[in-house]
Amino acid sequence: TRTSFTVEQLEGLEKYFKENQYVTSSDRKIIADRLALSETQVSHFRVGIQITCLRACCFGAYALNKQCHLFV
Repeated sequence: TRTSFTVEQLEGLEKYFKENQYVTSSDRKIIADRLALSETQVSHFRVGIQITCLRACCFGAYALNKQCHLFV
């Protein structure tokens, strides 16, 4: 099933992943605990960002020789 993230969860996840391109297992646990999510949900959110970035902006950004806005 799909997770319906709250606004606070989305903001927390987006903030973390904009500041950190990679997540360690201990960080994933901390983030999950802080945002009342499972570690799997945190991992799936990260994968979702990568896929969304590729589909929505990276191909265009690549053509323009720019970096995806989610990983600046």
